[in-house]
Amino acid sequence: MTYSNTQLFIGGKWRPAHSGKVIEVRNPATEEVIGTVAHAGQSDLDEALAAASAGFKVWRNVAPFERCRIMRKAAAIMRERNDEIAPLLTMEQGKTLGEAKMEAMAA
Repeated sequence: MTYSNTQLFIGGKWRPAHSGKVIEVRNPATEEVIGTVAHAGQSDLDEALAAASAGFKVWRNVAPFERCRIMRKAAAIMRERNDEIAPLLTMEQGKTLGEAKMEAMAA
């Protein structure tokens, strides 16, 4: 299992930070660098806030039943991918696999 390098998801697109900076993700048990996460700066945060505001203008007009359907679908996908998600939580946080599986299922 490999840990993927994570970019910023802003306005429906994955991208690196404007600065190109990243934060190393280390396995707490081995101190091995297992991946990176894009390090958002002020301009990234401003862009994310503008995108979230625009997205909320659309989301608030979605009927409650439809919002519920979408959120339940997202939860189902999380449960379906639990066997992929839990080992990543273990690698990045040092949780036991059982604890990671419970956390992913509860999310």
